[in-house]
Amino acid sequence: MSFDMAVSGDASSALANLSVVISYIDDSNTSSSQTETVSLRIETKALLLIHFYNEMPDLLTWAIS
Repeated sequence: MSFDMAVSGDASSALANLSVVISYIDDSNTSSSQTETVSLRIETKALLLIHFYNEMPDLLTWAIS
């Protein structure tokens, strides 16, 4: 089993607890369940990447520095 998850852009870096419940019926027809807590690490990183096709003009380079 696998899951793809995405974090909201408003989320802050933290550990988030996720409860997972596993329920099953064994060979003797006995119903059982178990709950586990998984901690997910949320990391916020900038998603902005800029590439210049040409060298930046000196005026723009100075303004950014």
